[in-house]
This record gives sequence, C-alpha cells and structure tokens, in this order.
Amino acid sequence: MTNASNIHNAWLKKVWVMAALVALILVSCQNDLEEYTGTGVTLYPAIASHVDNVIRTRGTVTVQGAASNDVYTDDFLGNGTVIRVYAAPNVNDASLRAAGSFRYNNDTWRSSVSVNADGNREFSVYAITPTLLPGATDQTFNWGIFKNAQLQDTLSLDSAALSFTDLDIITTSDPMVCIAAAGQSSENSSTPTLQKGYFNIGQVETPSDDKTWKVWMAFNHLYSKCTILFAIDPEYHIIRDIRLKSAKIVVTNGKLAGNHTYTFTKGMRLDNTAHFATKKLEIDLMTGPTANENRDSGMDYATLTEDYKEYASFCFLPVSYLSGLEYPTVQLKVEYDIYNRATQAIEVRGGQISTNKFDLTSFRRSNDAALVPPEPGDHFIVKLKIKPSYIAQMIDDDAEHDFDILTP
Repeated sequence: MTNASNIHNAWLKKVWVMAALVALILVSCQNDLEEYTGTGVTLYPAIASHVDNVIRTRGTVTVQGAASNDVYTDDFLGNGTVIRVYAAPNVNDASLRAAGSFRYNNDTWRSSVSVNADGNREFSVYAITPTLLPGATDQTFNWGIFKNAQLQDTLSLDSAALSFTDLDIITTSDPMVCIAAAGQSSENSSTPTLQKGYFNIGQVETPSDDKTWKVWMAFNHLYSKCTILFAIDPEYHIIRDIRLKSAKIVVTNGKLAGNHTYTFTKGMRLDNTAHFATKKLEIDLMTGPTANENRDSGMDYATLTEDYKEYASFCFLPVSYLSGLEYPTVQLKVEYDIYNRATQAIEVRGGQISTNKFDLTSFRRSNDAALVPPEPGDHFIVKLKIKPSYIAQMIDDDAEHDFDILTP
C-alpha cells in the first residue's frame, strides 16, 4: 500500500474567523452566575453583515494585528452553534463576573450573558466554541487572577485563560477561540475597531430604551482541517465498479495527555510532561456528523465515480503545537466490494478491507510544492484515487491484492 506521505494532494489554506456584529433582536436572558435585577445589561451578538440579523452573506471584518493573508468570514456558523462566553470585570470583584452562552438556533442568536452595569464598569469578553475543547476534562476559566511575589491574588486580564486536562487529536468539531472583542451601547450605530489580543468591550452602561450591549468578536481556529474526496481510477473503472461500504480515519493513541492551558493573549501552552496516551478515536467518513450523503439511493454503499466527490471533513491537532513529541500513527481504513462493471450483478470480490497510513504531519499545498507541516487554521483538501493493483485487475477473482491510493 502506498504511504500516505506520498499520496496527499493538499492545498487551499484558509483561516476562517468569525466577525460578531450587532443584533437588533432582544431576548429574555439569565446570567449563569447571577441575575442583576434593574442594573442587568445583556451582551448580545449576531453573526452577520453589519446590523443585519440574518446570515445572508459571508460578512468580513478587519482585525488589526492579525496576519495580512488571513481571511475573516462568518461561514463556519450554523444552527446549533453554541459559544461559551466569559465577561470578566476589569476590577478584582468576583461578584461581577458573568458567564453564559451565545446560541444560534432557528436562524436567530440568543444570549444568556448579563452583566451588572451599576457603576459603569469596564468588562472584557473571552469566548470559545464549542463549549468544551475536544476530549478535554476539568476545563476551567481563569478570570485573570494570578499570585504575585507576595502570593497575593492579583488581577491581570492578560492572564485570562482556559485550563484543561487532555485533548483529542482528531475531532469532528471545529474548536475556535476568540482573538479579539469590542463593544458599545446598542444606541450607537458605529462599528468599533477590533485588534488582535484586545478584549475590552468598554464601560457597560444601561441604555435608556433597552438593556443590551453590542459585542463584536473575532475567532481563530485551534486545529487544522482536512476534507477528503474519493474517486476511482478511470482505467480500472473500465472493467470494475468499487462499492465503498465503510471509510474511517482511525487512531489508537488519540489522547494528548496532560494539564494544558490556552491563554487568550498568548495562545496554547501544553503540559511539560505532555504525551500521547491510549484512546481509540474514529472519524466516520460516510455516515458521521460531517459526512455528505454519497451512498447510492436506498443502499448502504457508495459506488465510486471518476469524478472526485467530497465525503467528509475532520479537524486535527496541528503538529506545530508539539515539540519533541512523535505524532501518533493515523490510519485510513476502507471496506469495499468489487463488481464486474459489464454485469453489475456479479460480485468479483466482496468484503475487502484495506488499511493505509494517513500522515497528518505534512501536506502539499499544490501538486509540485514541498511538504509543509500544518498550522492552526490550515484547511487541506485531500484527493484520494482508488485503484487496486495490476494483478488484481487481471485475476481479482482468485488473487489477494493491495488497495492503492493514488494522487490524481
């Protein structure tokens, strides 16, 4: 079988970042920590273009200090999106801390984040989606408190961070973290400037006509993304059909064990003793949550075509986070049947299973480009062309054979 490092054809680097703009819809909200009667102000987003509260276009926004080639769009969102939100006061007062979520359902954003506006205090907003990082346990948010030299609790919002134990290296979710936030009263129609690493949404005041405070946010991906396409080799297709019954990305040591930290101003910091541990993970490329329905009508298989079809996508922990750690072996496992194309009712060989190494540590951005390690936010399109070996083409009714995966 062909080694995956020689079969990947990958390109299309995309860093998709969400711009959270103003919403004009009010909802009944309740703070996760405390409800502020009379002085409560709801922080409210919309993921859309300017003040339009319906997603019609892929609205973009400029984030100062971010890479010039980053593309910021809101096209990653859909119904069911939940963004975990932390509104941290710019004073060391635990009673003012607020947490909740922004939720997108039925094409409408709702908020459960309400802050105490009594005294016109400033707040900073930090957020992640989904609410729990893939495979993480004991996930907690640090409100910017650290111990100074005298072991006293001291506030520095540059220290705002998520702490968590363990990470899955492959996932069907697309973990994202807020890289910038800004805000202003719903009575103000202007658009604030977003700057990477700055999260202050200003002095939250109680508006005269309603109790919402507009929040703008930008998010970056934590993981890389891989989208897989399958096709059949045209020469082999002259005589045979391949019915793909199962296709999975599989890893046995799929857990990055350790106590890790993500600081919103500095990024990911892995445990000094981080290591890969046993945890079997599978991404179903045919029927999983990110899979397209490519199966033949009413059947449990997909007949491969000479044209590439997109099957599914998944996200994976970029090797760029890892220093001195060997990335676990990831495999592509495929089950398929071979049929005589001239007489499609005749099965030539059924129940074939093939396992190929699927390298996630390096990709090509184009056919002739050098291999490069993936970075957070990279999106690689991987085309896999299926062609059983030559001897199988000649006598595949009575001979064992490999299952080759070729670049186009």
